Amino acid sequence: MTTTQLRKVLEDKYKEFTVDPFVTVRLEAIASSEVFLVGQVSRPGAFPLNGNETLLQILTRAGGLNRFRRPQ
Repeated sequence: MTTTQLRKVLEDKYKEFTVDPFVTVRLEAIASSEVFLVGQVSRPGAFPLNGNETLLQILTRAGGLNRFRRPQ
């Protein structure tokens, strides 16, 4: 379920108790323990998350980006 879908479900349920409810849903954490890199990286695949890594750190673990080539 997306945050938008959850917001709608909660607002519909709260309509029983209040007039025109407004709900905000915020994502605090991601439950997944790995990310998947595909495309122009040296080693595409699944990479486990180690804490609060940045995208740049994960790309580095994947061997970095491949060289971009101009189409012939």
